[in-house]
Amino acid sequence: MSSFNPYEAPKSALVHPGRNAGEQAGEQAGPWRDGKDLVAQRNSELPARCVKCNADAKTPKLFQRYYWHHRGWHLLILFNLVIYVIVRVAIRKSARLNVGVCADHARQRLVAMWAVALLLVASVATLLVAMNERLGAVAYLSSLALLIAATAVGLLKARLLYPKRIGERYARFAGCGDEFLATLPSFGDSER
Repeated sequence: MSSFNPYEAPKSALVHPGRNAGEQAGEQAGPWRDGKDLVAQRNSELPARCVKCNADAKTPKLFQRYYWHHRGWHLLILFNLVIYVIVRVAIRKSARLNVGVCADHARQRLVAMWAVALLLVASVATLLVAMNERLGAVAYLSSLALLIAATAVGLLKARLLYPKRIGERYARFAGCGDEFLATLPSFGDSER
């Protein structure tokens, strides 16, 4: 008698790059490197090494949630900021990673986050003083300069990884150090 069940869900014979079907059954596949990018499954855990310098990561690892949407949606800002925010929340894709960071890079990140907070407070304080004292355009421009400095420090120094694309199955990140990426297997052409 045949064991064929027409109502059974189909089974896939997909094999991840560098692994055979027996290896992938018991362990999680990935992460991989693809040039300067880190490719991982959308909800995965990275090795217990620093993503910047490949040193042993301090425990516990940082639980990071990343959001991504196509850059073309930024054109909605030209029409209406509120519509852009609503559309962004509706269409964004998310990924979760447990990211390892060594003590040195964790300290650098903490200092950068404090610098961002202080720059934002200084920007708001300068703006409030400028409004109450009826100061000229120089005070308003200095408030704007502090806000831009806070954004730059936050983007360049405080974030560990940033998403370049999040698909249905895989997420692609930039910001990893070359030492960390060198230890990862290459992402196969068939999985793109």
